[in-house]
Amino acid sequence: RLARRAPPALAGVRRKVKRDAAVEISKPKDDPKGFGKAEPAAAAPPPPPKRQAAAPASQAPPVDVFALAAPGSRLADLRVPASLAQPAAASYGELFRSVAQAASSALGDDAAFSAFAAANRDLMDYRFQYKLTAQALAAKNLGDAAAGAERSALCDAAVRAGLRFDAPLFREVGPAEQRLGQLLGSMQQAGVAEVEGGAAVQAAGGAPQQQLAFWLVTSAAIAAWESKLDLPSVADLARQKLRELCAVRERLPGGGGGRAG
Repeated sequence: RLARRAPPALAGVRRKVKRDAAVEISKPKDDPKGFGKAEPAAAAPPPPPKRQAAAPASQAPPVDVFALAAPGSRLADLRVPASLAQPAAASYGELFRSVAQAASSALGDDAAFSAFAAANRDLMDYRFQYKLTAQALAAKNLGDAAAGAERSALCDAAVRAGLRFDAPLFREVGPAEQRLGQLLGSMQQAGVAEVEGGAAVQAAGGAPQQQLAFWLVTSAAIAAWESKLDLPSVADLARQKLRELCAVRERLPGGGGGRAG
């Protein structure tokens, strides 16, 4: 009888084997894994309604620079002096100080700052913002927190004003490229290098943003083909394209010069 008695550890293993066998026998044939039918999950509660974020009260509307450019507007008065805006007439340091000083004086008024940024958008570019950032970091590292904060605020305002000015224009660039391509295609089909003034004006669009975008796209194409004039393999094609593009731009309101080769 002592020989038949198993050690305690082995007895526990035998009991576990018998228990598992009983469970295996109790499984139904249509459920061999013994999981049983899953109970339907309770429906999740509906998510809480999203709260609409209110627009900041101080956010200025997009700038209509074309309305500012109307006769009798302040656009010319907001422009920095032409003597400073010409790179050959002054160093960039002078230009930067002039633009930064004038922009700082309008920093507290969103409308005034947006108008100034619209009049000087080409001068408040990435280089201008980069220099403001450098000055802000230098002032903070030297312990002048007030000057650093002022330069950072000016840079942030310049970035926001630039986005408000650029966004409506950027939306018109793609359609302007399509209209220019269609106009050039019609000129090629007709076998002419000149374009009627009415066709060019119609392709430019009716809204001021459309017209400016069309002028920019045409000027960019002219600059791109001018860069290929020195390549013998495409020089003849470049001269042909330049003649067509310059003819289109000269028909636009305000005209514009261009090298046609």
